[in-house]
Amino acid sequence: MNIGELARRTGSSARSIRHYDKAGLLASHRRDNGYRDIDEVDVPQVMHVARTIRLCFSLEEIATFPPCDVPRAAPRSPRSRT
Repeated sequence: MNIGELARRTGSSARSIRHYDKAGLLASHRRDNGYRDIDEVDVPQVMHVARTIRLCFSLEEIATFPPCDVPRAAPRSPRSRT
């Protein structure tokens, strides 16, 4: 997906997402046309980074967190859907 779609899905600005990418917090790659292409798995990553920034951590500090600290979307049980 492109940055605009990721911004819509996460509530973060495209500028913030570019900043996270530049800091190495996302694993984007470039398409043939030069645009960034971001995977679906980065949606929770962007939300986690934004949430962690609101807790007053810097991007440099967030980059040192182990990958296991990033929440991934867990499947919901049938009971939680009611």
